[in-house]
Amino acid sequence: MPEIIVPISLLSNTAKDFSKAQKDTAAIRVKLNKKMKNLEKTWNDLSKQQIFRYYQELDQQLVASNEIMSILAQQMQAIAERYAAINK
Repeated sequence: MPEIIVPISLLSNTAKDFSKAQKDTAAIRVKLNKKMKNLEKTWNDLSKQQIFRYYQELDQQLVASNEIMSILAQQMQAIAERYAAINK
């Protein structure tokens, strides 16, 4: 049986950190979406289009980042649980 070198608590804590970061990023995205919708109602010049294109790109990146952080958190936690079961 191979020896488990990485501390299980480190994996578990890192998984929790990724989960928290995912939730924080989701909350930031919601807040930014609200701000941008309010801004959109009052802004009518040409520079608005460029800013909103950039924001759409950012929003897509935030969605992708959230998905990746969630996957990382789940995978690390699953590994930590498997290692803990092996160490029993």
